[in-house]
Amino acid sequence: MKNDIDFEMHLLCALSIINKLCSHTNDSPNHWDRDRIDWQKHVELKSFERRFHVLYKMDYSSFVRLNNTLSPFINRMESTSRSIEGISNVMVVAYGLRYLAGEKLRSLECDFGIGKLSAYVAKDIFIDAVLQCPDLGIEFPTTNEEFPTIAKGFESKATATIPTSNFFSSE
Repeated sequence: MKNDIDFEMHLLCALSIINKLCSHTNDSPNHWDRDRIDWQKHVELKSFERRFHVLYKMDYSSFVRLNNTLSPFINRMESTSRSIEGISNVMVVAYGLRYLAGEKLRSLECDFGIGKLSAYVAKDIFIDAVLQCPDLGIEFPTTNEEFPTIAKGFESKATATIPTSNFFSSE
């Protein structure tokens, strides 16, 4: 009987140790505080490397005009982000442009220092802002006959430089 009690005590101790070693603690955070991209340093570096236009498919001054045009249509993410820094409007625009240029979401998450959920939200906010912005003049066809005309319009916008005339006027 004493051997049974000793055996049970040893078994309970062993199980307790195994449980301690294998259990997940509640000390781990629900999210990871990522280091956000330092936008100004990023712009300076990419300008120095002459690569800003490669990443964003436009020069920096065009980017600034686009950001200023889209900002009123971007729901700020800074208050909804769990990170200390939040996600600024300029990051949403930069992220969205690079996503539309073909970069993978996972790569952008790493480059911008944002989590998976924030990446999807930023992408959706950017696309919504582009579609809501009347200055960009994006129209979807309503009839089959309009498809070729609209497609040519998209093609010309994609291959042309961003005009500085009434397209981005402050009126």
